[in-house]
Amino acid sequence: WSSDVCSSDLLLGLSHQADIILLQEHHMLSPNGLKFLLPYYSLAFSPAQPTVKTKTVQHTSGGVAILVSRRLYRVKHTDVAYRGHNWCATTVRMHKECDINVITSYIPHGHSAVGSTTMAQVHNFIHSFTLPYIWGGDYNREPEQFFSDTYMSPETCRIISPHGLKSTCH
Repeated sequence: WSSDVCSSDLLLGLSHQADIILLQEHHMLSPNGLKFLLPYYSLAFSPAQPTVKTKTVQHTSGGVAILVSRRLYRVKHTDVAYRGHNWCATTVRMHKECDINVITSYIPHGHSAVGSTTMAQVHNFIHSFTLPYIWGGDYNREPEQFFSDTYMSPETCRIISPHGLKSTCH
C-alpha cells in the first residue's frame, strides 16, 4: 500500500468497476483509511502488525482487506469476517444459491513462522467448508513454488497468474 501507487482516487475509480477488491500490505492498524469506500463496499479487514515505533511514526507490516461490492450479497453468517494474522475471508453469494469463499492473504518473504502459521490457518479455513473458494494474495514466492510451500495440492486448487508474469520475489 503506497499513497503514490494506490490512492483513494484509484480505489474510488475501481468502485464503479470491481465487485471484489483484495488488498494486501495496506499497513493500516484500523479500517478508518477505507471509510470512504463503505457506501460502495462491505469490508472484511485484518489489521497490520505494529513493528518499530520512532518518536513520530508507528511502522507496520502486512495487513489485508476484502472489499465486496454492495451489489453482491455477503452471506449473513460472515458479516464479521473470518481473520487471522495477515489473512481474512468472507463468504459471498454470487448468484441465487451459489456461495463462494473469498480469501486474501499476505505471506512474508522466506519461510518464516508467520508465513507457515498463515498458510496453516487459511488451509484449515478452506477445508472447514465444502464451498468453492478464491484465494488471492501476495504470496512472495514463484507460482510454481506455491504447492511445495503450502498445504495445497494441484488436485485441490489451480494457480492462475498472468502469462509472462515477471516475479519480484528473490
